[in-house]
Formats: sequence, structure tokens, C-alpha cells
Amino acid sequence: MLVAENGTINPDRVSDIVGANGYRDKGLCQINIGYHSHIVFDERFSDWKWQIEKCYELYENGTIFYGLKKYHNNNNFKKTIDNLLTYNYEFTTNKK
Repeated sequence: MLVAENGTINPDRVSDIVGANGYRDKGLCQINIGYHSHIVFDERFSDWKWQIEKCYELYENGTIFYGLKKYHNNNNFKKTIDNLLTYNYEFTTNKK
């Protein structure tokens, strides 16, 4: 999910795209600043583990993560993400 949402697995990443509500997404799971400012502007947001906990809470409470949805519904996107994961695994482990 993190690769599908974030692309870089950077906990400080801010999306290049402004959402329909006029706000960008931020963090590992690309949490929308407008909808979830209480999370994004919390002083603990710099802690990647805390971010993951909040992402999971949002997911469990029905928030839709569109990167994950796109991963499940778009074969081309899925292949791109799978290739990126394979490349990263091979690069970091020196395994092919």
C-alpha cells in the first residue's frame, strides 16, 4: 500500500496533485491535509510509526486509499508497482 500511495516511501512526501477539495496529500499514506488536518499537523506526524498507526485507523474506519484501490483495479498500475517492489527488493538484497 505504501508504494501505491506514496511512490517513494518518504514520510515527508507532499503530493504533486491538489485534490478536489483544494488540498494536497502528505506523508507515507498520503493523508489529505484538508480532511485530516488533525493528523497531518499533529507534532507526532514526523514519527513514521505514528503515521502508520493513523493510516491503519483511517483504513479501519472506512477511509479509501486510492493508490491501493487503483492497485487492485488497474492491471497496468499493479504491474508498475509490482515491478518497483521487485526492483527495490533486488537492489537492497542483491538477489535476482
